[in-house]
Formats: sequence, structure tokens, C-alpha cells
Amino acid sequence: MTDIALCTFISGSFIGSIYAWPKEHRFACLCIRNLKEASRDGPHRVIRDDPSTIRRRMVSFVGATGMSMMLLEKLLRKEPGDCQALLGSSLLRYIICSERSISQSMVEVAETGVATLLLFSGPFLEGVRFPRWSDTDHIIFFRNYILAPFGEEIFFRALLLHLLRRRPVASSIVISSVFFALCHTHHIFTIAAEECQIATELDETDTGVLIYWKRAAGNLTGVLGCTFVYGLLGGYCYTIVCAKNILATILFHSICNMLGPPPLRFISEGSLRKRALQAIVYVAGAVGWAVVLSKMRRR
Repeated sequence: MTDIALCTFISGSFIGSIYAWPKEHRFACLCIRNLKEASRDGPHRVIRDDPSTIRRRMVSFVGATGMSMMLLEKLLRKEPGDCQALLGSSLLRYIICSERSISQSMVEVAETGVATLLLFSGPFLEGVRFPRWSDTDHIIFFRNYILAPFGEEIFFRALLLHLLRRRPVASSIVISSVFFALCHTHHIFTIAAEECQIATELDETDTGVLIYWKRAAGNLTGVLGCTFVYGLLGGYCYTIVCAKNILATILFHSICNMLGPPPLRFISEGSLRKRALQAIVYVAGAVGWAVVLSKMRRR
């Protein structure tokens, strides 16, 4: 249980670094004390996609990721792999080539990208598209599709799975996925404040604040479910398929963030024939993804 206790501590520190900022800490405390006051517009308010919030949290995230990389570097130096240190860094070697050569690692990255696109065949048919740089706030694009995948894969896959390596593979993947999901629960403060603000604008004056927390928890449940499932898939790819190729899982993570959860509109919309066709494409995409990963695994 020592490994789980350590994972709990560093996961709490990873997310807790956000609340080292006085504004973040004060807003969270105000939400707990007086949600209606916290939901009002003002200098106290924290809005997740506000540029100032993004910049503040990016500083914390980069710092926490840097500390994670330093810890992982220290751990890897104690257990040198087959590849020699790259430019004097065991971590850099681990990121670039892990258990295989650099060329093999790059091939795995490309194959993982192809497999991920196959997995999204159904969503593509339903109209899901990649976000465009020109249509997205650049700081949000950088946060969602570059910084977050890199930092989260370094922490939740490379570091946590290394700390959990003495456990059975399936167990370590599940545990790291639970941590990955739970580390998104801090969003409940901004979600609850938004729910309260919406209710105020709709003149729901007789509603108690507890209902806003319940609505926020309901919204957060979907987020936790998606992040947990992604954690399982990402952990499987990283540990079993890609021989701990962190670049491959970063690409997988980035594509998943770009395309989002599958809409699954075919379940309730369209003619029977169209719905059947879309269901077949969904299944075919999942099968194609599994086939590519299976071939990668057998190498």
C-alpha cells in the first residue's frame, strides 16, 4: 500500500499546486461557504477558460510537470534500461526511445496515430471534426491539445505506472486511471458556480444551493467516466502495446482531446438503415483499432 499512498500524495500535490494561487484558494473556499456569492461576476470569480485563469493554471501545471519529470529522472537513474542515457538524461532517453530504438519508437507513434483515427471512424461519420487553430483561442488550443496531453501522460502514465510497477499490470492500469479521473474533480467549483449563475439568470430564486452542487456533480460524472475510460485505454497502450512509448500515448491523448467523446447520436436519431450503418462503422472502427494494436503488440 506504500505505492498507493505515495501516488495519492503526489497526485494531491499535482492538482493542489493550482490552489497555491491565492485567488484559486479563495474562490474554492467561497464556493463552499457561499456559492451564490461565488457565482456573481467580480474579481473573485474563477472561470476555467478565462485567459488569466488559463495562464495561472498553466504556470502551476508546468511546475508540477517539471517536478514530476525530475522525480521520474531520479527513479529511472536507479533502474537503467536497455537504451543509453540520451544527452545525459535517462528521462529523455525514456521519452524518445524507451525500450526500443528511436526509429522503432517513431514507427510506433505513427501506428498509434493511425489506430486512434480508426477508433474514431464512427464519430467521423457523425460529423466530428478536428478543431482548427484559426477557429480556436490559441491559448486554449495549446492547453488542451499540447500541454495537457504531455504533462498528464508524463505524470499519470510514465510516473504513476512506474511507481505501481510491482503490482499486476491490470491492477496498476486501473489504479492509475482512478487517480487520473479523481484529479479532475476539482473542476466542481467552477461548474457549480456556473450552474448557480445560470439559475440566477433564469430567475430560479427559490432553489437551494444544494441543487447546484448536485447538478455540478451530475455534469462531473460524465467527465470522470470519460477520463477513467481514457485512462484504461491509455494505460493499456502505454504498458502493453507500445512498450512504454510515452510519445505514442501523448499523441493518443491529444487526438482524443481534439475529437472528444463519441456523440453516439445514431442510437436515437435517423432512419433505421442509417443508424445500422453508423453502428457498423463504430464497430468496424473499434475492430480496426484493436487489430492495429494487436499487430503492434506482437512485435
